[in-house]
Amino acid sequence: MSSALRSRQRWLPLTGPGEHFDLLHGGHRANVAVCTKGGAWCERVYPHDDARAVAINLAATDDLNVYQSQAGYRAYRRSIDHLAAIPGAFVDLDYYNVPELAGLDAEGVLDRVLEAVPWLPPPTLLFNSGHGAYFEWLFDRPLSPDQLGNWQAMQNVLVGVLEPFGADHNAKDAARVLRVVGSVNLKTRERVSGLRDVGPAVRFDHFRNNVIDYGLPELQKRAQERLGGTTPLPRELRRAVGDSGKATAAQRAQAIKPYDLAHARMLDCRTIAELRGSPMIDYRHRLLFVYAVSAAWFVQSEDRLVAELEAFAADHFADADRYGPRCAGSVIDRMRADRDGVIRVWVAAGVRVPNRYRLRNETIIRCLDLTASEQRELRTIIGPEERDRRRVARRRAAGMVDRAAQAQDRAVRAWELRRAGWSQAAIAAELGVQQPAVSKMLKRAGEKYS
Repeated sequence: MSSALRSRQRWLPLTGPGEHFDLLHGGHRANVAVCTKGGAWCERVYPHDDARAVAINLAATDDLNVYQSQAGYRAYRRSIDHLAAIPGAFVDLDYYNVPELAGLDAEGVLDRVLEAVPWLPPPTLLFNSGHGAYFEWLFDRPLSPDQLGNWQAMQNVLVGVLEPFGADHNAKDAARVLRVVGSVNLKTRERVSGLRDVGPAVRFDHFRNNVIDYGLPELQKRAQERLGGTTPLPRELRRAVGDSGKATAAQRAQAIKPYDLAHARMLDCRTIAELRGSPMIDYRHRLLFVYAVSAAWFVQSEDRLVAELEAFAADHFADADRYGPRCAGSVIDRMRADRDGVIRVWVAAGVRVPNRYRLRNETIIRCLDLTASEQRELRTIIGPEERDRRRVARRRAAGMVDRAAQAQDRAVRAWELRRAGWSQAAIAAELGVQQPAVSKMLKRAGEKYS
């Protein structure tokens, strides 16, 4: 252990896979995926306690790489759509690819990271994976799936900031798996070991704000250097980061917004399928395309996107095997083109921005023929009429008066008082308005009720 790390007096070795599992997944009761690779890749999602037992047993073997998911799931698929709990953030560091770091151990790399990025809190868990390292920041309580957009925006920035230390850009989706303490890395024949920080738990909101507020300006600076120093930055990056220093709350919200929108649309796609009677028999191709466009914000490879689409089709479609990835081939093609550099793209938030489709709500509504009653059940795929209806409902719930309804009520009251024999002056005094206004009210009410 390096002298810098030892001086903190906060680190204790992990005793084995059971303690590793308990620290990572002890805050929830959702299902957990355990995966192995000897020859072929094998994965399965188990009930919480079964997953713990399986991970402990498999970690003791000498002929398997053993991994566990970094999140919990509500069903038996390792997919974004099935997320139930997100315990923390993580980075997988292939630091052996960085010449100045290649001779260090995981603790030495952490020292370099904390020295170069002083605003970054120390991780809760530090692992020597046998060929690299990975860090985990465990939150004081697991996040619900509704926080996925917030989490993904933060995770992308975190991985981007640690890119100089070998951070793996493929290891930033919530469905990721990482090695289990005590298991063997078959490439090096070393056992995975870990340390835990006994300091205070990490609060997600503080951690997210720290990472985005300080990380975005750093990524903007790097992007500017890559573009030649004087080349103007693309509008997306300028809006998300600002000119210099610490990002503001508004800039942070701007960085999170597209991920929140994409996740809300994924949830809406699930709701549409349920409203139309899962398993669906109509509009399957179109719905899967809309789902793919949104899911592409949360996966880093074609294989993961394909897995997400297959899981969604299996959950909601009749003849699911006919409505797989081919229904979203253009989305996958754009992801592949971006990865291979076929299409020039800008760098934003530490990652290349894919040539994603930018679908408007009106386009989705027209494509899926969404009815007004269906839109009432959705989070964000709504048209102007439903948007206005919700705005009025929010105003009424907040105690604000609908002016049109108020004016109508006054006119009816004025008409009733006039028929009861009140003078216009008396009616004006009763309603708290001027007499000419009463005359207009009576005229409109007379035209309506006479």
